[in-house]
Amino acid sequence: MKIHTLRKIINAVKSIIRLPRRIKRGRPCIYSLKDITVFFHAMILKRITCFKTMHSFLINNPSWALIFGFKEGLPHRTTLARRFKALYAFVKEQIRHMGNVLTAKRISASNMCSVDSTMHSACGNIWHKKHKKINFVPPKLRNIDKDADWGKSEYKGWVFGYKTHLVATSSFHKPAVPLYCEITPANNSDCPTAKGIFKQFWSEKTKYLLGDKGYDDKTLRNLCQESRALLITPMRRYEHMRPERKKCLEFYRSKAGRKRYSQRAKTIEPLFSHLKGLFNIEKLAMKGLQNVQSFLSLCVWVYQTLIYYNFVYQRPLRRLKDLVCAV
Repeated sequence: MKIHTLRKIINAVKSIIRLPRRIKRGRPCIYSLKDITVFFHAMILKRITCFKTMHSFLINNPSWALIFGFKEGLPHRTTLARRFKALYAFVKEQIRHMGNVLTAKRISASNMCSVDSTMHSACGNIWHKKHKKINFVPPKLRNIDKDADWGKSEYKGWVFGYKTHLVATSSFHKPAVPLYCEITPANNSDCPTAKGIFKQFWSEKTKYLLGDKGYDDKTLRNLCQESRALLITPMRRYEHMRPERKKCLEFYRSKAGRKRYSQRAKTIEPLFSHLKGLFNIEKLAMKGLQNVQSFLSLCVWVYQTLIYYNFVYQRPLRRLKDLVCAV
């Protein structure tokens, strides 16, 4: 049962993966991008994060190595580590493509989306902020992630680690699915990152963008208006307000605005909890910005493919935990 489930998931991933059209100059890689990505996809499902353990898995399971596409030989663990670091941009494109597939098949609807972020504690020990500021590592401090940084959360307080910025659907009566993500150190502000995300994921079908008070920004609001959408965030009333801001405030305080904004708490916030519970990413098991970016973006992509798998095999869309356990 376990092997059968994993193999069906791998086949589903191979059927929807979208390879880049442009071919890079230079010597081609021995192991194709498709094969290496499918392999890391399976490792995320099996919660294997150590490259030495990944290499041992291939040695001890030659039949699975053939399924992944490694027919001419097995990649060394240093090759796996090097290829893993370079996956971030490619995986983000797969997330965007998969989001379009899920909305096109009406698994979810993108007419209303939410944007938010969540923090992950860095692997290893904490590097004090005053020491990091001057780039000083105390003599007895070991096992720290020098790429991580300090960020403040309303719920957790100060966190030393990284941040996942996510855009997800927030439609009524349909599951929330990720559409696009960015992974940054924890000190990156939400709003500037959201402006970059906006230009990457935006769809003409999106009419409302929901965000907390951290996304109350004039530039982001103007970007939404240029795309004929409305930004719904908690806003303060000032004595002298511009007409654009006043219009957004009036809609947010209206009955229709409150109803739509309430979807944010029912969709993207539980989605973060679900992601962390499925892949155990509250505290990270990898160090280094490039590794963390590839790892967290892969987790988002795996979440999308599990929903797609449930759709293809006519299972309840939200039943994902048993799939991870079956693998």
